[in-house]
Amino acid sequence: MNESELITLDAYLNNLEIEGGWFALIDTAFEPKKIKKLIGARGCQLYAGTELEEYDELSPLIIEVKKNGDSAFLQSLLRVCEGKPMLGFINSNRDIKELKQHLEYLHFVVSDEKSWMLRFADTRISESLFQILNPQQKDILFNPINCWLYLNRQDTWQAQLGKGLGPLWVDAPKEMLAFTDQQFAALLEQSEPDTLLSQLQVNFPDLLNKYSNAVSYQLACISVKEAREMQLESQQNDVLVLAVLWFMYGEGLDLRCEYLDMKKSIKQGVLLQDAIAEIPAAFFEEMDMKN
Repeated sequence: MNESELITLDAYLNNLEIEGGWFALIDTAFEPKKIKKLIGARGCQLYAGTELEEYDELSPLIIEVKKNGDSAFLQSLLRVCEGKPMLGFINSNRDIKELKQHLEYLHFVVSDEKSWMLRFADTRISESLFQILNPQQKDILFNPINCWLYLNRQDTWQAQLGKGLGPLWVDAPKEMLAFTDQQFAALLEQSEPDTLLSQLQVNFPDLLNKYSNAVSYQLACISVKEAREMQLESQQNDVLVLAVLWFMYGEGLDLRCEYLDMKKSIKQGVLLQDAIAEIPAAFFEEMDMKN
């Protein structure tokens, strides 16, 4: 985490105009051993006492951030979480037990009468969630929350504000979030770039090392969008191959005539691998020199 991000986070946590206490929300699935070693017995496991209790080692955690004397802990926490979408902060006038009770209702969402697990402590998911909730759902979620802080896709801190004066989410069934088909489709669609990034990380990690997280996500979004325009989305290997091309070249690929010719051929029914084979060798030689 760079210095400007630390300064901005400190400004939020010490902003006297934001009432209530601060709590760190951690998706431990990314670094379970390191997080367990760091926090010890501190904090609450959000899966404790729920039907997900058997997955306690992967449970999201909520930890109260002390107003004074927690600087060393925060520094250590930020180091463990750096580069991973696993850390957010919630400000509330409620205590930690009440917040745990409230957040338990986010463990699942319902769509088409099916229950789906929701790892909302993953900041990629929480950011998408905030975008697709309707106003009533968002009001219920933010009833006892003044502010929900997370690193967005541009690696800057973003705050979702609530009134923080309302009741807890206690009088509803566990699957309180009933999504419409459109909401669920939007949530799935927003997850596609992250799925693609995961595939690149496994198969072509060196390509990701060239870029910041923000730029990598932007290129993944472009790759998914282009694949959809070429009607390649049903062929996951084709989407990955197209993404490799984008990550090898970088932004501006869609301005090259070689790429536009390839795209035109695919729209006319040519297979992706055959269309790529039609690209002149000089283009790839130039790309190799660029890399």
